[in-house]
Amino acid sequence: ADAQARPAPTTIPGQRLAIVSRPAEAIVALDGRALGKTPLVVEVPRPPFSLALEKPGHQRWARVLDALPAGGKLEVALRPLLTVEHGFLTVNSVPWARVLVDGRFVGNTPIRSRRLPVGEHRVVLEDRFGRVLRSFVSRIDAGHTSVHSFLSPP
Repeated sequence: ADAQARPAPTTIPGQRLAIVSRPAEAIVALDGRALGKTPLVVEVPRPPFSLALEKPGHQRWARVLDALPAGGKLEVALRPLLTVEHGFLTVNSVPWARVLVDGRFVGNTPIRSRRLPVGEHRVVLEDRFGRVLRSFVSRIDAGHTSVHSFLSPP
């Protein structure tokens, strides 16, 4: 037998804990051992014991319970992970050009890491007289940079 093995927790017969999470279907771990997904009713050991809930896209919830919650029911609201709702646009051209994104002037090339909301954006490059040199749609993905570079013959 392994000298480092932990003894099985002592349970109190009939001591149950109902675990509910918002959103549902979070994985429940009791003292590091996965038991199932919420909503879940489990037999629990004598406190203290550790309880953790995990769900992809949400922050992990973990506590050491020194006592059972009143009524034998634990309700946990899992917080969503912070999401990146922006990406970046980099545009360069030779010769230089005026850059409009969704109809708004944002500067002259080179444009480096211009923060934009996720989605598709109409990008127009104009010469100094306002003539359109290029027009295209750039797809901006969360946390990424969309890079466009153009060379025009002299």
